[in-house]
Amino acid sequence: MMFSRNKKRPPFSVARHSRRIPAIRRRSGNPYFNRSRRSVGPELPSLRTVSLAAGWVIGLAVFYYLIWGSPFAIREIGITGASPDTERSIRRIIDEQLEGGGIFPSRNIVFFDEDRAISRIGQDFLLESLDIRKTLPGSLAMTVTEKTVRGALLADGRFLGLDGSGFVVRELTDGEAASLGPLPPEYEQVLAPELGAETAFVSDAEAVGEGQDEKESGTPTENRPSLPLILLDPTPNDKGTVQVGGHPVPAPVMSLITVAFEKMAVRVGESPIRFVSRGPDTESAEMLMESGWKAYFGSDQPFDSQIDRLVMILRDKVGERRPELEYVDLRYGERIFFKFRDADSGSG
Repeated sequence: MMFSRNKKRPPFSVARHSRRIPAIRRRSGNPYFNRSRRSVGPELPSLRTVSLAAGWVIGLAVFYYLIWGSPFAIREIGITGASPDTERSIRRIIDEQLEGGGIFPSRNIVFFDEDRAISRIGQDFLLESLDIRKTLPGSLAMTVTEKTVRGALLADGRFLGLDGSGFVVRELTDGEAASLGPLPPEYEQVLAPELGAETAFVSDAEAVGEGQDEKESGTPTENRPSLPLILLDPTPNDKGTVQVGGHPVPAPVMSLITVAFEKMAVRVGESPIRFVSRGPDTESAEMLMESGWKAYFGSDQPFDSQIDRLVMILRDKVGERRPELEYVDLRYGERIFFKFRDADSGSG
């Protein structure tokens, strides 16, 4: 049979059908092909997203509770080894730090800064040692070893406690200051009933004469001061010059003063009521005695040798004229200088 070349191709050929199959299957929803779906309404979050968000919320709530809540808040502060006055002052310093602000609360024991507390306490006290330990959930244990106060320094209108080497340990309490005996003429002693003790301050009034009656000064002669009272000469001009931890009195002079304070009453029959140190480079100390005369001692000589010479001068050279005595100078070895009031100086 013969076919004509001009015969028309059928409208639906096998080749064209094979190319259209994929499109037909997609439109018919064949499971082997991806079928486009239209979403109806907003898309809901997945369970994983909801769980993660809930976990963050719960974690933040627990974190806030642990940091700013009560589980780790400091509720107990134990202090051992400190005197009652020192303990009260340290508790006040710690309370101020606990109330302080910051990114994290200082009252939380985890964020409590021990170094900051030690530094702040060191501004008011020169301690032998200070140890702070934190105990969970909310306790501070502080162990304090204080330096012994061996003298009282009157500077800047304040009474400062000195240790045996002449370093400033702390400021004396009102009770300690009241037991120091008569004050220098340029200071005025007043009774402060609301404090329950006597305090001293620089007076702008006229200086009291040296011959003032001891009864008016408020300190009986028979009451021995609890600590030697030390003055600086020259007096510091700027307030705050003498601070805790400073060294205004040289160690040899401080040692001389403490020994003289203990032994003078027994050997001489009267006690020094105050001492004068003349700067950090001085090697001597001036002592004002109860009856008004002065003694000058050197720190470069044994105290016992100097006190022996003083006893000899008072016995052999002064005798009954002690009320007229102005000073005895023992700083020059075996050559001793002494002077009576309204008289030329002599030597023994």
